[in-house]
Amino acid sequence: MRNFIKDVIDNSDISFYDTNVAVTTYGNDATADILLKDHTDSSTLLKQAVDNIAYGMGTTRTHLGLYVTYNTTFIASNGDRSIHPNVCLFVTDGTSVDRTATKVIRMFHPR
Repeated sequence: MRNFIKDVIDNSDISFYDTNVAVTTYGNDATADILLKDHTDSSTLLKQAVDNIAYGMGTTRTHLGLYVTYNTTFIASNGDRSIHPNVCLFVTDGTSVDRTATKVIRMFHPR
């Protein structure tokens, strides 16, 4: 998974004015590990931050990952830029344990 994220970084123009990257991990809970504002000037530092993310164990609570992405990552105080579209590459290793909650989160945040 880390290599995939780093490949995306290598193929993006990381800068304040171009591409910003955030990473949210989820399992039993969800965490915004890297915010959009954290690394806007160096793909090298961003890739090092990706390497430092702890791999979490647990169930696949997709709704928690979506909730944190919408309500923590995609907000202005954490680096979201309203004039640029948000793109979310949501990668999972399985089916959500709570499909209803996942559908509800998507309904209220149809970005």
